[in-house]
Parts: sequence; C-alpha cells; structure tokens
Amino acid sequence: MKELARASWILFQTHLVRTFRTRRGLIAAGLAALPVVLALIVQQVSRHLEATKGPAPVEPVILIVWGMLVQVIVPLVALVLASGVIAEEIEDRTITYLFTRPIPRAAILLGRWLAAALPILVLAGLSAEAVVRLLAEVGEPGEAPWLPEGFHWRLLVTALMGGAVYSAVFAAAGALFKRPMLVGLAYTFVYEGFLGNLPGANQKATVIFYLRSFLFSGHPGMLGEVDEVIFSTPLVEPAAAVRALFLILAGVLALGAWRFSKREYVLAA
Repeated sequence: MKELARASWILFQTHLVRTFRTRRGLIAAGLAALPVVLALIVQQVSRHLEATKGPAPVEPVILIVWGMLVQVIVPLVALVLASGVIAEEIEDRTITYLFTRPIPRAAILLGRWLAAALPILVLAGLSAEAVVRLLAEVGEPGEAPWLPEGFHWRLLVTALMGGAVYSAVFAAAGALFKRPMLVGLAYTFVYEGFLGNLPGANQKATVIFYLRSFLFSGHPGMLGEVDEVIFSTPLVEPAAAVRALFLILAGVLALGAWRFSKREYVLAA
C-alpha cells in the first residue's frame, strides 16, 4: 500500500502541470467558461429588465446553475480531461515505458487520475463561484430570493463532487474501453442525461440523482414546474447522497485499477 501511494504521488506531481498545458486543458477551460459567459449575459439583460419592465424571472437562473453547469459542463470538463488518463499514455506510446518501472500498475491510473481531477475541481469550482456571484442579484432589487441560505456553498460542493465522481468514472473508462471519449459522451448524454431525468426509481442508478439530492433536497420547489416531473422520485438526504457518491467514486476507481492491472496493451507499429 505504501508503494502504491508513493508511486501515485510521484505520477501526480509529474503530470499535474502537463495537464494544465495540454490541448485538453484548454478545451476544458473553454467549456468551464461557457456558464460564466451566459450568466454575464443574463445579468446584463436582467438589469435592463429591472429598469424597464421589472425583475428578471428566476427560471433562467436555475437553468444555468443546475441545467447547464452541473448537468452538462461539469461532466464534459471531466470527460475531456479524465478520459485521457490512460489514452494519452497509449497515444504517446509511453505506457510500455511505465510498465517497465518497478511500480504497481494501479499507481499509474491513480496518479494520473489525481493529476486530472485537480484541474477539473479547480475549473468546476471557479465556474460555479463565478456563476453564483454574477447571478446573486438577479431577482427582486436588493434581494436574492432564488438563493436560499446555504445554497451558495451547496452549489460549490455539488460542482466539486460532480467533478470528482465524473472524473473517476471517465478515468476508469479509459482502462475498460478502447474509445473512452465516445463511451463517455454516450454515458453523459444518454445514460446520465436521459435516465437521470426520467421519472421513476431508475434515477437512483445515476450520479446526477445524488448530486440533485445534495443540492435540492431542502429546496425542491426551486425548479418550479419542472420538479413535478423530476422529483416524482423522492430525493435522498444530503448525507446519504454524499455516501453514495463516495461509493461510486471508490468503486469505479477500484474497478478501473483492477482492469488496468490485468489488461494487455499492444501498440501498433
């Protein structure tokens, strides 16, 4: 265990700066900036509406915070960076070199996942904080009725937990599948996007259900009419949601590390 931790830490340090500088890092940064740009547009429009026809409606604010940032951008940022944890080593033809080192194979996956997860958390956290600050004044002048007490930190933690769990899922996908990017896109939009918003108990088989539970369990009415469909399945308590997310993260990493340790990689000439 000590050897695994030491090797993972060395690989994390080695690849951390590289992760920020790659093309994947630039794409992820651009994706994380999209909700901020949209929030800025909504802020400016809402100020115009306040000066002419009254305050802006609450629904667009929630759509940016939840519908765009947490449900779409955070998984995509995680997919762009984490899906390359193993794929980049194969593409660069450096994986055989790593295999010759006297380190556990699992350390390669864990160390590189940590190096991808940290930028993901930074981008998700900064994007969420910027969106909240830009939209905090949207609504009644001088108040923030759409932002109940404690919702600010819940949003930040939700974005961070989503980034951590999705990064683990997509890093493990790189060890399980030959084309993790395609698998990740299908998982994000078909499995999480469709199944996670489909009425019924099947929602509990998705990451997004537990992120939703953590964020909205105390405020289900914040989505307006949408909650009548989405919240037809009762949300779990925040503590239970955190436990479920941790188990998913640990489970997929363990599965990915096990598969990576057993799989043979043959590089084409």
